[in-house]
Amino acid sequence: MMRLIVFFLLLWQPICYSQCNGRYLDEIFTDVDVSTVTYSEVNNLQLDIYQPVGDTENNRPLIILAHGGSFIAGVRANPSMVSLGEAFAKRGYVVASISYRLMAVWDLIFSSSTLNGVAEALSDGKAAIRYFRKSVVEGNEYNIDPNQIYFGGNSAGAIIAIHAAFMQEGEVEDPELIVAMENNGGFEGNSGNPGFSSDVRGAISLAGGIANLDFINSSDFNSLLITCHGDLDGTVVYDCGEPLDGTVPIELCGGGAILEHSSLIGFENHHHLLFEGADHTPWAWDGVAENQMISFVSEKLFNNLDCANSTSINDVGADENVFILPNPVHNQFSISGLNNYKSLTIKTLYGKTVYRKVNNSINNNIEFLPAGIYIVELLKENKRGVITKKIIKL
Repeated sequence: MMRLIVFFLLLWQPICYSQCNGRYLDEIFTDVDVSTVTYSEVNNLQLDIYQPVGDTENNRPLIILAHGGSFIAGVRANPSMVSLGEAFAKRGYVVASISYRLMAVWDLIFSSSTLNGVAEALSDGKAAIRYFRKSVVEGNEYNIDPNQIYFGGNSAGAIIAIHAAFMQEGEVEDPELIVAMENNGGFEGNSGNPGFSSDVRGAISLAGGIANLDFINSSDFNSLLITCHGDLDGTVVYDCGEPLDGTVPIELCGGGAILEHSSLIGFENHHHLLFEGADHTPWAWDGVAENQMISFVSEKLFNNLDCANSTSINDVGADENVFILPNPVHNQFSISGLNNYKSLTIKTLYGKTVYRKVNNSINNNIEFLPAGIYIVELLKENKRGVITKKIIKL
């Protein structure tokens, strides 16, 4: 029976398709254009828009980013935001790095003033989301898909992002937080661009935290959450506690506590990267950590995109004489007929990435994978297409 199954599976000819047109997973553009616009006339707030030079794609996913600085400092053009903006724009995204209102350092002494400052920043973040939805109605100057907007941030910016994505109005029970939001225009805020949705597809929390773990619940299972966090973080604790080494009188729960909570409620669309033994935002000063974080976020974002989950498949042309040898395979395989390729990715039939290597590799060891049928994607060196093959793991 096994031989019969293998025989019929191998009748499926090699196929090639440009999943997301080869975009969003790796850098495919060389240059990035940065422009600045005012997104909140009410508060005179600007954002920087990063776009790949020469891109003609329409309906591009948008990533909105907010910088760190404990809500008392920081700028939208700090090195971390510039690095993230360029890295994701070169992958084909539109990226926006926002400024938001900052509180005074003495506001961190009291919980009420701290929450008021956070509510102001969250109001600004939601106005930035609405600005882009408004831009779509006004001609879609930035060629974005309003149904694929993600909010990310570093430290304080991550706190803005995760609350914008997961905190719903009826879920807020903290009296001081309710008052803070009421003082700043209510749940949607008062920073401008009314009449448009501030919903996002998901959040990227880089060393951020959430005020109440129950803001993440079963109603959010279709949303994406990516968290990256060092487990020795004293600024925004990895578990639950008061920020800035206990000097700010509010509680936040970081990536570790969110991971445990996600596991308890069965939230499978939460993806967590632990930086073991690391303090706050190690990617801000360590290039290796930054590359690791960007690669992790890129992969998890890619797997959530519409184009990565509804690909069109075409027959391979006669010139695509590319083979996986051996196939079926027990442990190792190699690629024949393609001298150079940028990356090799293996996915399940449901689209989950289970193996990835950058650049050519003579032998690829998949001994660890369970027996089954997988899809092998080879991103061409010229970055213009993806050769797709089926592989059978015995």
